Amino acid sequence: MSKGKPSNPNGKFLLPSPEFADTNTGDRFKDVRRYFQDVVVAFGDDRQKIAEELTNFIYIYSDQYHWFNNNKRIKQAIRDDRKDWYRSVIDMAIKFRAIQKNQRGD
Repeated sequence: MSKGKPSNPNGKFLLPSPEFADTNTGDRFKDVRRYFQDVVVAFGDDRQKIAEELTNFIYIYSDQYHWFNNNKRIKQAIRDDRKDWYRSVIDMAIKFRAIQKNQRGD
């Protein structure tokens, strides 16, 4: 049963940020795992809603990845770091979505 989204004032999930990763170098993906946990808690057994949220997340972060990939005005080191972080987060979301679907039996 869905418990509703843990949300910011706009009613959306609080998405992980690469800035969190910058300040938490010991565990760069802690914020990502918190987001995944929030999604599972919010949607409970509704695997379709979880998959939809994760697909939306993947689209958002893919856009960010491409923005950093195409933006030549940002220093190379920062651009490469952001691209690596976004690529890793997208991969994590794809794997997590697959696990959630498999638990449902799709």
